[in-house]
Amino acid sequence: MVSGPMRIFISVDMEGVAGVVDETHWVLGQPNYPRACDLMVGEANAAIEGAVEAGATEIVVNDSHHFGINLDAAKLHPAAKLVSGRIRPLSMCQGLCEGLDAAMFIGYHAGRGALHACLDHTYTAALHEVRLNGRPVNEAHINGLVAGHFGVPLVLVSGDQVLREEMLAWNDQIVCTVVKESMGRQAVKSVHPTVAREMIQRDAARALGMAREMPALTLIPPLTLEITLENPQMGDILERVVAVERTAAREVRVEADDMLTLFRHFLTIMTMAGTVR
Repeated sequence: MVSGPMRIFISVDMEGVAGVVDETHWVLGQPNYPRACDLMVGEANAAIEGAVEAGATEIVVNDSHHFGINLDAAKLHPAAKLVSGRIRPLSMCQGLCEGLDAAMFIGYHAGRGALHACLDHTYTAALHEVRLNGRPVNEAHINGLVAGHFGVPLVLVSGDQVLREEMLAWNDQIVCTVVKESMGRQAVKSVHPTVAREMIQRDAARALGMAREMPALTLIPPLTLEITLENPQMGDILERVVAVERTAAREVRVEADDMLTLFRHFLTIMTMAGTVR
């Protein structure tokens, strides 16, 4: 247990949750969606239990999947406060701020195009590839760097084995809980949900015990964001944004001096690209 006050941020996605495998789980209104929501809140609660065990005195949970209305507040562990809703200024990162001791990302997944990764994507299908300072990134990288902007270390991620490899390539100190083995985009071998929760609770407590020695994810400025879009029409509309440079039919680029500013540019690009059919 860590001595003194400990404030924790937990972002919870769905695609990396044990037992979630295809769109019948992660899409609102599909037949397996309610079941997936229960699996999602179960893993969120496991992370919260681990945080409490480690001595957390304040826990903020961000419902980070799709519209942000997946976690049933009545089923969430009472030790946590819930950030939810469709339009949040910092999206999956709403709730991150200076003064937090650690961040944990639960139910996350690999970036778009990763080999044999379950439900791979990077924020939205509109984005074919996202690169920061020339390096491909997934959602956990992006959000972890936003945490790093505030001086908050990312100490734990959970999901499949492909996500683990992507994260350890950036920081081999991050604790990675593998709750399922992906064999294809919609094919996995998952541990039982009870086992997944036990693993996450154990690893959360362990990771938070190391939080104050864990380095935050950072990049040396100036920062460059490059995005390959799904189609040229998205480039047509993004070319109207003053900060955005269009470098090819499906390529846009933007620069910033800090990660928070770059992230706001990213959210604007992602949202506008998603309006194009």
